[in-house]
Amino acid sequence: MQFSALSLDSNRINVIGSYSVRQDETIVIELEKKLTKSFIQQQTSKNIQRIRIHTADQQTTAIVFRGPFRMSEQYGILIFEREL
Repeated sequence: MQFSALSLDSNRINVIGSYSVRQDETIVIELEKKLTKSFIQQQTSKNIQRIRIHTADQQTTAIVFRGPFRMSEQYGILIFEREL
């Protein structure tokens, strides 16, 4: 599904992309533009408590996933795995 913005805890990122949620509640996000390496390193070093996905349709409220999540990046794709 398409989205127009992404919020990791209180950090809102205005970026377009698509996302999917696996059965094990892992969130996979593919962005149209790459994020900076420093931002990715900063996010991978901490637990993310809340992910909000703001859909391209402004009429719909944001989709919220509660964590904690651990973020990783592979080939430009962001992966948020649920921590136990």
